[in-house]
Amino acid sequence: MKITSKEKFTVQLGKKVKYYREIRGLTLEQLANLVGCTGSYIALIEKGKNTPNSYVLYNLSRSLNVPLLFFYGIDEDKENINSDKDPILKNEDFIPFLDIAKEAYFRNVSTKELLNAVKILSRS
Repeated sequence: MKITSKEKFTVQLGKKVKYYREIRGLTLEQLANLVGCTGSYIALIEKGKNTPNSYVLYNLSRSLNVPLLFFYGIDEDKENINSDKDPILKNEDFIPFLDIAKEAYFRNVSTKELLNAVKILSRS
């Protein structure tokens, strides 16, 4: 089965939503409350099973503090994550961990493994 542009967009969008939700420490339910929908709906978006309408996408953008147009890129590679414009990621204390976080995200590293890596780096 060939993947269409819409399917690719939906999957990429879901990855971005999940990435920013997790980096901001929000649960599915917390983000859903901010957006005005259910946690199960957010989960479907994150899994690439549902494409949100423009109103939900707008609310996701505002809730995650991500520019709305960021969600519309389809072929972005890992270097294109919005780190330069993200106020959370500009914090100097976070910079040493940014590359690890990016790599972990794109390699599907578990949260437990990532936390262990951060603990090790924090000791140095």
